[in-house]
Amino acid sequence: MNSAVTTKENSFWWQQMYFGSLLGPLLFSMFINDLPPVLRNCRFHLYADDLQIYVEGDPSDPTSCFKLMNEILADVEHWASSHGLEINPKKSQAIVIHKRSHNIPTTPLFINNEPIPFVENVKNLGIIFNSHLTWSDHVSLLCRKVHGSLFSLRRFRDITPYSTKLLLARSLLIHFFTYGAELIYAADSDSMRHMSVAFNNIVRYVCGLGPREHVSARRDILVGCDLPNFLKMRVVTFIWRLLQSGCPDYLFSLLERGASSRISGLLVPGSSCDVYRNSLFVSGVSLFNSLPRDARASRGSIRGYFLNDRDP
Repeated sequence: MNSAVTTKENSFWWQQMYFGSLLGPLLFSMFINDLPPVLRNCRFHLYADDLQIYVEGDPSDPTSCFKLMNEILADVEHWASSHGLEINPKKSQAIVIHKRSHNIPTTPLFINNEPIPFVENVKNLGIIFNSHLTWSDHVSLLCRKVHGSLFSLRRFRDITPYSTKLLLARSLLIHFFTYGAELIYAADSDSMRHMSVAFNNIVRYVCGLGPREHVSARRDILVGCDLPNFLKMRVVTFIWRLLQSGCPDYLFSLLERGASSRISGLLVPGSSCDVYRNSLFVSGVSLFNSLPRDARASRGSIRGYFLNDRDP
């Protein structure tokens, strides 16, 4: 959408309210709050000026899905026009998420009479989703960022003290693995192997090891454990914090405690496909339940369990 809003609603003028102003984000959020009632027969996420619309349907009849989406887009276009906004089709993308076994023919989607391009993957708040809901594209980007950063750091490794290299690794490189860890921890074996290689190369940089030297004895220096256990710790900690805070509600509502007092953990939802089976609220909940009750009693006990390198 345009960076300026100029419209007239209920005798109030909003003239040239640029996003760079102090009140811009707040006023724009208030302004765009009228959009959700327009979005019917679909699911959506609205964050600032970023709108994501989801329509689901039978893969044997994809045409009806595309027809419904075009109707929704027409409603959004009409809403934007009546509020003095202009949607940029060139910044819009469409993706069809489906099983690998299904070949879904696409029907053009339009906004402002311009076609919206179909893509194989999209970036959502820094996480890359592809059409099969695997994390291979995101992991590939993650590993490229790690190796690119290591390439720059290695130029000065011979004159950089160990303590400084460790500080640089923790502050500049580890965050690539922590952001979105709750999603990518259940990635496929190839993706996990690529991440482990990148993680081990960080250890080699800090310890001054050659490319073929083993890092097993030093794998704990970065985060206190190896990468698989680190990702598991992040998942269990996330679920524990969600249970303690109850926020956000749309995620907390997906957790359900056992009805019987004999069941100390959470109920694991049934799953019929690999994508859902490997999701946070199926495999993540199973991982949470697999820990002893005292190990998941607090954030500290969770850290202690995994940092002691105990494999659940």
